[in-house]
Amino acid sequence: MAEKYTREQLVSFTDAIRSAAGAVAEVNPSFYIVSLNGGLPLFDVMSVLDRNVDSQRAIYLPGSSKINNCADVLTNCFENFFLEKRDQSDDVMPLVSLDEVVSGRSVERLFNSYNAASRRVMRAQYGASQKQKDLVEFEALQLRNQFPLSVFGIREIRPAGSKLDQTYLGRVKKGEVREYFTDKIITMDDPDYQTVEFAHPNTKGFVGTAFQPRVQQIILKRPYLDLLADIARYIGVDPETVHPERTRVVSDCDKYSRKPQYNH
Repeated sequence: MAEKYTREQLVSFTDAIRSAAGAVAEVNPSFYIVSLNGGLPLFDVMSVLDRNVDSQRAIYLPGSSKINNCADVLTNCFENFFLEKRDQSDDVMPLVSLDEVVSGRSVERLFNSYNAASRRVMRAQYGASQKQKDLVEFEALQLRNQFPLSVFGIREIRPAGSKLDQTYLGRVKKGEVREYFTDKIITMDDPDYQTVEFAHPNTKGFVGTAFQPRVQQIILKRPYLDLLADIARYIGVDPETVHPERTRVVSDCDKYSRKPQYNH
């Protein structure tokens, strides 16, 4: 067992994600929204625990708070996603996201960007006048109903009274977020478990609406691979069969984070 975590912490972390994976499977998502960086390790673990997870349905979006204008960038991502997918089928295509929960603000940012993007897409189509406002809101709701978003939060057990974002807690009460508790989110805030490195995510020169994050490199460090191997052994899976998927991480980040170009 690695020095970074105890056997008990590994079991708690794995079991929390395993419970979340079962709930995700019930949704039968058309797409997995995988946030870079924090959500990617959780998706990798879920893929180990549920071998039916199809990585080809993963959409990798730059959602890190370390990225300048991260909320605007994430909104761009959802806009481009909606524009790409909405005419591919009339069927309902559920979205799921597996996320770390610390304060709850990152989850709130995800929902805010998702909601804002639906409105932007419809304003581009119907216009931004006050007269069109109700129509835009109605059509944006229909778009979100076509791509309903469910969030599954992995949250550390904490002392009573610990502060969490109130809007986030409201979403939990409404069932928009389902929580799964662990003693420790092993992968959180540990450089050895961050497998995507952005190019200058904090550089002030990138401030502005034209900023677009770029994945500089993908790194799979030995401690990260050891963690996935430990999880595999715990659930009785051959560690040699575990291969984290990274083929579209760079291209998805580039494609979806671009400022949308509307033809209107």
